[in-house]
Amino acid sequence: MTHPSKHFPLAALSLACTLLAGCGGGDAEAPPSAAVNAGGTSQPAGPDTVAPTMVSISNNVSADPATGAVTFTFVFSEDVGVSFTADDVTVTGGTKGAFERLPGGTQATLVVTPTPNSTGSIAVSVAAGAFADLAGNANSSPATAQKAYDTTVAAPPPVATGTALATFDETPALPVVGFNGAEGTTVEAGPAGGGTGKAIKILRAGGDVFAGAFVTTGTIPFTATSKTITAKVFSPKAGVPMVVKVEVPGLAPRRVTQRPQRRSWLAGRR
Repeated sequence: MTHPSKHFPLAALSLACTLLAGCGGGDAEAPPSAAVNAGGTSQPAGPDTVAPTMVSISNNVSADPATGAVTFTFVFSEDVGVSFTADDVTVTGGTKGAFERLPGGTQATLVVTPTPNSTGSIAVSVAAGAFADLAGNANSSPATAQKAYDTTVAAPPPVATGTALATFDETPALPVVGFNGAEGTTVEAGPAGGGTGKAIKILRAGGDVFAGAFVTTGTIPFTATSKTITAKVFSPKAGVPMVVKVEVPGLAPRRVTQRPQRRSWLAGRR
Protein backbone atom coordinates (compact mmCIF):
# COMPACT_ATOMS: atom_id res chain seq x y z
CA MET A 1 0.00 0.00 0.00
CA THR A 2 1.43 3.29 -0.86
CA HIS A 3 1.09 6.66 0.90
CA PRO A 4 1.26 10.00 -0.74
CA SER A 5 4.42 11.88 0.13
CA LYS A 6 4.83 15.63 0.71
CA HIS A 7 7.84 17.62 -0.23
CA PHE A 8 8.78 20.94 1.49
CA PRO A 9 11.23 23.50 0.28
CA LEU A 10 14.54 23.77 2.22
CA ALA A 11 13.75 27.34 3.23
CA ALA A 12 10.62 26.20 5.03
CA LEU A 13 12.55 23.50 6.94
CA SER A 14 15.14 26.05 8.09
CA LEU A 15 12.41 28.33 9.34
CA ALA A 16 10.82 25.50 11.33
CA CYS A 17 14.12 24.66 13.01
CA THR A 18 14.64 28.27 13.89
CA LEU A 19 11.21 28.46 15.48
CA LEU A 20 11.86 25.31 17.54
CA ALA A 21 15.16 26.68 18.82
CA GLY A 22 13.48 29.92 19.71
CA CYS A 23 10.90 28.05 21.74
CA GLY A 24 13.51 26.46 24.02
CA GLY A 25 14.36 23.31 22.11
CA GLY A 26 17.89 22.09 21.50
CA ASP A 27 20.83 23.86 23.21
CA ALA A 28 19.40 27.35 23.24
CA GLU A 29 20.01 29.37 26.47
CA ALA A 30 17.11 30.12 28.81
CA PRO A 31 15.81 33.69 28.81
CA PRO A 32 16.99 35.93 31.65
CA SER A 33 15.06 35.65 34.91
CA ALA A 34 12.61 38.34 35.72
CA ALA A 35 12.49 40.48 38.87
CA VAL A 36 9.32 41.93 40.27
CA ASN A 37 9.49 45.71 40.64
CA ALA A 38 7.61 47.88 43.11
CA GLY A 39 4.62 48.13 40.77
CA GLY A 40 4.15 44.36 40.65
CA THR A 41 5.39 43.95 37.07
CA SER A 42 8.34 41.78 36.08
CA GLN A 43 11.59 43.04 34.57
CA PRO A 44 15.04 41.53 34.02
CA ALA A 45 17.44 41.77 37.06
CA GLY A 46 20.23 44.35 36.52
CA PRO A 47 23.96 43.96 37.33
CA ASP A 48 25.45 44.92 40.76
CA THR A 49 26.79 48.47 40.44
CA VAL A 50 26.86 49.44 44.16
CA ALA A 51 30.39 50.11 45.47
CA PRO A 52 31.40 48.54 48.81
CA THR A 53 32.30 50.78 51.72
CA MET A 54 34.48 50.54 54.83
CA VAL A 55 31.92 50.50 57.62
CA SER A 56 34.42 50.87 60.47
CA ILE A 57 38.02 50.44 61.65
CA SER A 58 38.26 49.51 65.35
CA ASN A 59 40.97 48.14 67.66
CA ASN A 60 41.16 45.73 70.60
CA VAL A 61 42.80 48.08 73.15
CA SER A 62 40.35 49.97 75.36
CA ALA A 63 43.01 51.69 77.48
CA ASP A 64 44.62 54.86 76.23
CA PRO A 65 47.44 54.90 75.38
CA ALA A 66 48.28 51.41 74.17
CA THR A 67 51.48 49.94 75.56
CA GLY A 68 51.96 47.06 73.11
CA ALA A 69 50.70 45.52 69.88
CA VAL A 70 47.28 46.67 68.61
CA THR A 71 44.89 44.55 66.49
CA PHE A 72 42.83 46.63 64.04
CA THR A 73 39.57 45.19 62.66
CA PHE A 74 38.27 46.34 59.25
CA VAL A 75 34.54 45.88 58.58
CA PHE A 76 33.10 46.12 55.02
CA SER A 77 29.53 46.71 53.86
CA GLU A 78 29.60 43.52 51.73
CA ASP A 79 31.79 40.56 50.80
CA VAL A 80 35.07 41.78 49.27
CA GLY A 81 36.54 38.32 48.73
CA VAL A 82 40.33 38.30 48.60
CA SER A 83 40.61 41.80 47.12
CA PHE A 84 41.64 43.30 50.49
CA THR A 85 45.19 42.53 51.70
CA ALA A 86 47.70 43.91 54.21
CA ASP A 87 49.30 45.84 51.34
CA ASP A 88 46.10 47.91 51.07
CA VAL A 89 46.67 49.33 54.59
CA THR A 90 49.09 52.23 55.07
CA VAL A 91 50.57 52.32 58.60
CA THR A 92 52.56 55.05 60.33
CA GLY A 93 53.87 54.91 63.89
CA GLY A 94 54.15 51.12 63.89
CA THR A 95 55.04 47.94 62.03
CA LYS A 96 52.57 45.61 60.28
CA GLY A 97 52.21 42.09 61.67
CA ALA A 98 49.78 39.22 61.17
CA PHE A 99 46.92 39.78 58.68
CA GLU A 100 43.76 37.63 58.57
CA ARG A 101 40.52 37.57 56.57
CA LEU A 102 37.56 36.44 58.68
CA PRO A 103 34.86 34.05 57.36
CA GLY A 104 32.14 35.75 55.36
CA GLY A 105 34.41 38.16 53.52
CA THR A 106 33.16 41.26 55.36
CA GLN A 107 35.92 41.55 58.00
CA ALA A 108 39.72 41.43 58.22
CA THR A 109 42.27 42.05 61.00
CA LEU A 110 45.79 43.46 61.05
CA VAL A 111 48.20 43.47 64.02
CA VAL A 112 50.36 46.61 64.33
CA THR A 113 53.29 46.89 66.76
CA PRO A 114 54.05 50.50 67.78
CA THR A 115 57.53 51.98 67.69
CA PRO A 116 59.54 50.69 70.68
CA ASN A 117 60.50 52.95 73.60
CA SER A 118 58.61 55.98 72.30
CA THR A 119 55.29 57.82 72.46
CA GLY A 120 53.05 58.77 69.58
CA SER A 121 50.09 57.55 67.58
CA ILE A 122 49.52 54.61 65.24
CA ALA A 123 47.66 55.71 62.11
CA VAL A 124 46.11 53.22 59.67
CA SER A 125 44.49 54.25 56.41
CA VAL A 126 42.86 52.55 53.41
CA ALA A 127 42.74 54.48 50.13
CA ALA A 128 39.86 54.69 47.66
CA GLY A 129 40.00 51.88 45.10
CA ALA A 130 41.89 49.58 47.49
CA PHE A 131 39.29 46.76 47.50
CA ALA A 132 36.27 45.60 45.49
CA ASP A 133 33.14 43.50 45.94
CA LEU A 134 32.49 40.21 44.12
CA ALA A 135 30.98 42.12 41.16
CA GLY A 136 34.19 44.12 40.72
CA ASN A 137 32.92 47.41 42.15
CA ALA A 138 35.80 49.24 43.88
CA ASN A 139 35.41 51.31 47.05
CA SER A 140 35.14 55.02 46.30
CA SER A 141 35.86 56.46 49.76
CA PRO A 142 39.04 56.28 51.91
CA ALA A 143 39.00 55.35 55.63
CA THR A 144 41.37 56.12 58.52
CA ALA A 145 41.80 55.35 62.24
CA GLN A 146 44.31 56.18 64.98
CA LYS A 147 45.45 54.82 68.36
CA ALA A 148 47.77 56.61 70.79
CA TYR A 149 50.60 54.57 72.29
CA ASP A 150 53.33 54.82 74.93
CA THR A 151 56.04 52.16 74.86
CA THR A 152 58.65 54.03 76.86
CA VAL A 153 60.53 51.93 79.38
CA ALA A 154 60.88 53.34 82.89
CA ALA A 155 64.46 53.80 83.97
CA PRO A 156 65.48 51.24 86.59
CA PRO A 157 66.00 52.62 90.10
CA PRO A 158 69.59 53.42 91.01
CA VAL A 159 71.52 50.61 92.56
CA ALA A 160 71.75 51.15 96.29
CA THR A 161 75.21 51.51 97.75
CA GLY A 162 76.35 51.35 101.32
CA THR A 163 74.61 49.54 104.18
CA ALA A 164 70.84 49.11 104.45
CA LEU A 165 69.84 50.36 107.91
CA ALA A 166 66.08 49.69 107.84
CA THR A 167 63.52 48.03 105.64
CA PHE A 168 59.91 47.60 106.66
CA ASP A 169 59.49 44.34 104.73
CA GLU A 170 61.28 42.42 107.46
CA THR A 171 59.52 39.75 109.53
CA PRO A 172 59.09 40.55 112.32
CA ALA A 173 58.81 44.23 111.45
CA LEU A 174 61.16 46.77 112.96
CA PRO A 175 59.87 48.34 116.18
CA VAL A 176 58.08 51.63 115.40
CA VAL A 177 56.80 53.98 118.13
CA GLY A 178 55.03 57.29 117.45
CA PHE A 179 55.45 60.32 119.69
CA ASN A 180 53.95 63.76 120.38
CA GLY A 181 50.74 63.21 118.41
CA ALA A 182 51.87 60.60 115.86
CA GLU A 183 50.92 57.62 117.98
CA GLY A 184 48.79 56.28 115.08
CA THR A 185 51.93 55.53 113.06
CA THR A 186 51.88 52.05 111.46
CA VAL A 187 53.74 49.89 108.95
CA GLU A 188 51.61 49.37 105.84
CA ALA A 189 51.85 48.64 102.13
CA GLY A 190 53.63 51.44 100.32
CA PRO A 191 51.46 54.12 98.64
CA ALA A 192 50.67 53.93 94.93
CA GLY A 193 53.41 55.71 93.03
CA GLY A 194 55.69 55.61 96.06
CA GLY A 195 57.72 52.52 95.20
CA THR A 196 57.31 48.89 96.15
CA GLY A 197 57.20 47.06 99.46
CA LYS A 198 56.00 48.22 102.84
CA ALA A 199 56.57 51.63 104.41
CA ILE A 200 56.14 53.37 107.73
CA LYS A 201 53.02 55.55 107.63
CA ILE A 202 53.28 58.54 109.97
CA LEU A 203 49.88 59.94 110.98
CA ARG A 204 49.75 63.11 113.05
CA ALA A 205 46.32 63.69 114.59
CA GLY A 206 46.82 67.08 116.20
CA GLY A 207 49.69 67.10 118.64
CA ASP A 208 52.97 68.90 118.02
CA VAL A 209 54.27 69.99 114.63
CA PHE A 210 57.40 67.91 115.27
CA ALA A 211 55.44 64.70 115.94
CA GLY A 212 57.12 61.66 114.44
CA ALA A 213 58.18 58.11 115.14
CA PHE A 214 61.14 56.21 116.57
CA VAL A 215 62.49 53.31 114.50
CA THR A 216 64.92 50.99 116.23
CA THR A 217 67.74 49.86 113.94
CA GLY A 218 71.04 48.13 114.40
CA THR A 219 74.41 49.79 114.71
CA ILE A 220 75.07 52.46 112.08
CA PRO A 221 78.63 52.08 110.73
CA PHE A 222 79.65 55.74 110.46
CA THR A 223 83.21 56.33 109.27
CA ALA A 224 85.27 59.30 108.19
CA THR A 225 84.19 58.70 104.58
CA SER A 226 80.68 57.40 105.22
CA LYS A 227 78.63 60.02 107.02
CA THR A 228 75.38 60.23 104.99
CA ILE A 229 72.00 58.60 105.56
CA THR A 230 69.40 58.49 102.78
CA ALA A 231 65.74 57.52 102.94
CA LYS A 232 62.96 57.00 100.41
CA VAL A 233 60.14 59.34 101.42
CA PHE A 234 56.66 59.81 99.95
CA SER A 235 54.38 62.72 100.86
CA PRO A 236 50.95 63.62 99.45
CA LYS A 237 51.95 67.28 99.75
CA ALA A 238 54.98 68.75 98.02
CA GLY A 239 57.60 70.66 99.98
CA VAL A 240 57.05 68.96 103.35
CA PRO A 241 60.48 68.67 105.03
CA MET A 242 61.53 65.32 106.50
CA VAL A 243 64.05 65.32 109.34
CA VAL A 244 66.00 62.24 110.41
CA LYS A 245 67.86 62.20 113.72
CA VAL A 246 70.21 59.49 114.97
CA GLU A 247 70.29 58.73 118.68
CA VAL A 248 72.24 56.27 120.76
CA PRO A 249 70.35 54.71 123.68
CA GLY A 250 71.63 56.03 127.01
CA LEU A 251 73.41 59.07 125.52
CA ALA A 252 72.14 62.64 125.48
CA PRO A 253 70.69 63.64 122.09
CA ARG A 254 72.77 65.91 119.91
CA ARG A 255 71.66 68.78 117.73
CA VAL A 256 70.83 67.74 114.16
CA THR A 257 70.45 70.31 111.39
CA GLN A 258 68.61 69.77 108.13
CA ARG A 259 69.64 71.81 105.11
CA PRO A 260 68.54 73.89 103.24
CA GLN A 261 65.55 74.41 105.60
CA ARG A 262 67.99 74.88 108.47
CA ARG A 263 65.59 73.61 111.13
CA SER A 264 67.21 72.38 114.33
CA TRP A 265 65.90 69.74 116.70
CA LEU A 266 67.05 69.13 120.23
CA ALA A 267 65.73 66.45 122.57
CA GLY A 268 62.52 66.26 120.55
CA ARG A 269 61.68 69.96 121.06
CA ARG A 270 62.16 73.06 118.92
